[in-house]
Amino acid sequence: MKHTFKINFYLKRSVIRKNGKMPVVMRIIINGERTDVHLPIDICSSMWSVEFGRASGKTDEARQVNVFLEQVHATLFTYYRQSLVEGVIVTAKGLKQRFVQLGVQPQTLLSIFRKHNDDAYLMAKSEGISMSTYKKYDLAFRRVEQFIAKQGKTDIQLCHLDMCFINDYELFLRTDCKLGINMAAKMLQILKKVVLLARNLGIINFNPFLNHHTKREEIGIRYLTWSELERIKQKEITIPRLAFVRDLFVFSSYTGLSYADIRKLSECHISSFKNGSLWIMQNRTKTGHLARIPLLPLLLKY
Repeated sequence: MKHTFKINFYLKRSVIRKNGKMPVVMRIIINGERTDVHLPIDICSSMWSVEFGRASGKTDEARQVNVFLEQVHATLFTYYRQSLVEGVIVTAKGLKQRFVQLGVQPQTLLSIFRKHNDDAYLMAKSEGISMSTYKKYDLAFRRVEQFIAKQGKTDIQLCHLDMCFINDYELFLRTDCKLGINMAAKMLQILKKVVLLARNLGIINFNPFLNHHTKREEIGIRYLTWSELERIKQKEITIPRLAFVRDLFVFSSYTGLSYADIRKLSECHISSFKNGSLWIMQNRTKTGHLARIPLLPLLLKY
């Protein structure tokens, strides 16, 4: 079944406030059914564009009115789409009731960032992603929060994000936080992920990262020579904790297992075959692929 959905804004000219302003009304139209919602915002008729259903001019008041109307429009669209996905019969009155009850969704950068990270935390708890990935998201949130605080603000509207904000944030990461090129690029990548989430939810209809090119630095692969690894193996270490760390490193060097894989390694991952050979059978943390690694006599010490 085809649905028609439309949102209009207009002034209720029959009502004039004491300050000479008129209330803004939102009209919801779904499949020919329509209903009105009185919004908590007023404006002078001289500042209103009937053609566009928005405030006209470049004053702060006009900008604030239009920002609010865009938020309302995005919220209604999100509620409408969610209802369709849930299989709910969508009506104009039903959508109005949901909007009146829930109000306007948070439209700020930090609010959507918090939602993203809250969802990521639940994913990490259920092992949908690694906890280290969640910690990177949490660090990225704190960096953005620090940058916004440096500007004397507690948050920023998503609709105010632009190339200037992104460039200034990148400079903040490199100078104030003293991050390298690649770490700064990682923080920007996470911010971009959150912003695109907001766009996919219908909260904003633009991508401020569209013309931004994140700089990265190629890093050569560093490796140990055989003699260096032997020196580490033969090094006499009297502190048990450090000796254990050294043994884990050597074991990792021979097996190719990452730190995350070794953390999860246990006896249940050791399989014995008929010929007496021992093998490590473990799903890799990053890819989920099964690793089959022979446990050679050299590694039995570790």
